[in-house]
Amino acid sequence: MKLFEKIKKDLERLGILPALKKCDTVLCALSGGADSVVLLYFLHWYLPGQGIRLAAAHLHHGIRDGAADEDAAFCRRLCEGLQIPFYSRHLNIPAMAKKAGLGLEECARIQRYAFLEEIASGLPHPLIATAHNATDHLETVLFHLIRGTGAKGLCGISPLRDEKVIRPLLCCTAKQVRDYAKEARLSYVTDATNADTTYTRNYIREKIVPALRQINPRCEDAVLRMSGLLR
Repeated sequence: MKLFEKIKKDLERLGILPALKKCDTVLCALSGGADSVVLLYFLHWYLPGQGIRLAAAHLHHGIRDGAADEDAAFCRRLCEGLQIPFYSRHLNIPAMAKKAGLGLEECARIQRYAFLEEIASGLPHPLIATAHNATDHLETVLFHLIRGTGAKGLCGISPLRDEKVIRPLLCCTAKQVRDYAKEARLSYVTDATNADTTYTRNYIREKIVPALRQINPRCEDAVLRMSGLLR
């Protein structure tokens, strides 16, 4: 539980705790991957003591056919086992992206948040929790940087967005999250497309971030600090 204690301790530092104190329900965005599974287990461990209810939601993007069906089924089983209310929806993101003239990743992100906000709107005093971690934040800042961003882009992923979305795992690196999942023997699914370096974000993850760690092994912490100062 050391990781959970770290996350709990950092909720105040990240500015998330005041928002949690005002809410009655947290809706966890559950993809089935390691990050979202660890987030779900953390919330399941932490929220009852705060008098806050937990629910989870999974969006099937219609991209990976049978593999995505298995991910959705895994998420449903996980929530049933933990007795967590579960919501899901199936969309055809490739068709929606083509119709809207958007990239696949951008369209998926837009539709994912729209789905989460729709489900949350039917819950009492809700917050949405997503499983973005410190490594995701680093990748996002680099993605913005190489496109010529300003200060807003360098702020990266906010721990608290619009008083609606919280990111409790931003204090943890991807390695810390996966190490905990392994140590706790948590089952999760793996999206094979995450290794496809034809996607810019995946290229940054697989090629650029490891090179940065050769310069500064704690580059995630450094960029989190920079973004916090800019905010």
